[in-house]
Amino acid sequence: MRKERMENLTTTGKIAEKRDRGQQRITFVKSLCHLLNITTFQLIKSVKDGVLWRSMVANVLKGKGTRKKKMLLQKDFKCAVECALLCATLFPSCSSYNFFSNDSACQFFTNLPNHFSVKRSLVDQKCFYYFQDRNDLLQQDKLANLAIRKPTSASSLNPPAAIFNSSYAVDGDRSALININNCFHTILQPPNWLAVDLLDVFSVRYVMLVNRGDCCGKRLSYYKVGLSMTLSSSVNNSNYDLCGQYPRETETAFWYIILCKNYSYGHRFVIVQSVDTNALTVCELEVYGQLFVTLV
Repeated sequence: MRKERMENLTTTGKIAEKRDRGQQRITFVKSLCHLLNITTFQLIKSVKDGVLWRSMVANVLKGKGTRKKKMLLQKDFKCAVECALLCATLFPSCSSYNFFSNDSACQFFTNLPNHFSVKRSLVDQKCFYYFQDRNDLLQQDKLANLAIRKPTSASSLNPPAAIFNSSYAVDGDRSALININNCFHTILQPPNWLAVDLLDVFSVRYVMLVNRGDCCGKRLSYYKVGLSMTLSSSVNNSNYDLCGQYPRETETAFWYIILCKNYSYGHRFVIVQSVDTNALTVCELEVYGQLFVTLV
């Protein structure tokens, strides 16, 4: 009888010990999710990016900025565009970021929008781009600019067309001095729009615009980016899918990023439409995404 009682006590103790360890794991995961401001499901889905998560978790456990609700990731970031896109795709509550060029690091702050502005002096062309696939999994890739040197169309061209032609918006030149480096420019009569034909069907992840750098930066304010399989001679809000709309006034010499909504089908044309009654000016239009593949 005593032996049976001892065995029962031993077994009960082992079960309780395992239960305590399990509870500790659950508590740790919940605490980690609370610190990162994400759900358990999002944590599990994102652990595939081991390097990124090891860095992020290490910084959280060290207590870097958690009380002030900001986080510094020690990783080899090359430019502010990386910080903007990582902020938009990884952190559900990220609203803004800092890029520390000397430390190659990004610092993130809470509350997420899908639109970002980047001062052009902080951006170069050697960035990794982050996006979410149709299953909302975080992906990291060096996506190619799909729009470069592709056919373009526009609502109008400000004369002389040799200087303000729509093709200059996709020539790969990110300089923004309109009379020196050539930007696209319409006449004053709205509605004004610019479209690029990607020549194939793509899943468009995000679109970046380079605003002019000499003046008139507010002309892009509240602009829309549309996606379509066809392009009509009259472009309006009703004949394209909305990638997104920039929600604020724009400024001179800034670059603007809109992350597109996820669609279950692809698009061939990307359209930038102005809501301003003035001319539409775009010094560079860049489109990032992947060839659309039908899921079986």
